[in-house]
Amino acid sequence: MRVFAITSIIASIIASLGVLTAVANVDRSVSNAQAVTIGDHTITVTTVPVTPARLAKFPAANTRNRSSTPQTSLTKRVVGNGCEVGCGGNDFCSNDLSLSPDPPLLADCQSLRAALFQLALSEVTNTFPCNFPNSPSCPNFIVPPGFEQIYSLGTCAVGLINFNPVGGPDVAFCHYLMAGTLLSLFTSCVTNLGFTGSICFSNSNDLGVNWGLEVRHV
Repeated sequence: MRVFAITSIIASIIASLGVLTAVANVDRSVSNAQAVTIGDHTITVTTVPVTPARLAKFPAANTRNRSSTPQTSLTKRVVGNGCEVGCGGNDFCSNDLSLSPDPPLLADCQSLRAALFQLALSEVTNTFPCNFPNSPSCPNFIVPPGFEQIYSLGTCAVGLINFNPVGGPDVAFCHYLMAGTLLSLFTSCVTNLGFTGSICFSNSNDLGVNWGLEVRHV
């Protein structure tokens, strides 16, 4: 299996000064996109700032406890591990998550899910907490406050949105849970109810893991 490394994905996150310093230096003002080839699939990974107009499409996010500053005595940037809490359920379905009036194709979402699972397998270190699949709480990438990291293939996109305001905690997440949630969101809203998109939210924000995971048309 060939997986080309990209600089926008952090393969593993550890609680060390070096990692926290690196996170603090992330450029939070621009978008970036990279292509990643995984086996027979090429997916696009894009990190984009989320506009106020997009944020307004997620009413459930407005009810979360959103502190403007990290709840910590440290001066380094705080990283909340979203893999430790997972989605709190399918919060809502929507026809307004994408500019496209159409839902993503199931075949594209199935291929994207397979590619993300392959990517997760390639990141196994066989040491806690990355001893996949027994402890799938090993974060693989970081999303700054007010940004979204999107993985797309064909018409299908799955994205992790950090709803924390600027100055709040970063959110770390893992490819394993992203892949595992993708088709359940698709089935709940697109297949069963006829909507074009779906989003679930973190079931805990005690550690600054205030995020949403959406599935929609690219």
